[in-house]
Amino acid sequence: MFEGQPGRLVFTHNIELLKSAQYKRADEFVVWSIANGGPGIACLSEHTFNRLIGEFVTRPQEAVRDVTDAGLRQVVHEVCGQFIVLCNWYLCCW
Repeated sequence: MFEGQPGRLVFTHNIELLKSAQYKRADEFVVWSIANGGPGIACLSEHTFNRLIGEFVTRPQEAVRDVTDAGLRQVVHEVCGQFIVLCNWYLCCW
């Protein structure tokens, strides 16, 4: 149901788990924990957890490490880097 590094897990994309409602069951545990003031699932990536509770990713360079596919992670890293350069340029112009 999860993939990634220990302490930085993200949900997998598995159609069989989706069909068997396993994601729904995991979702119920996470919701129950958050609703009761708990930490959610402690093994989740900080960035994944923050998005689940409606917070924004504040450190995108760090969040890139949560992408488990190496090729996709490289693309996201490059786009993230270009976005930061663009933001810095834009802020300097003001």
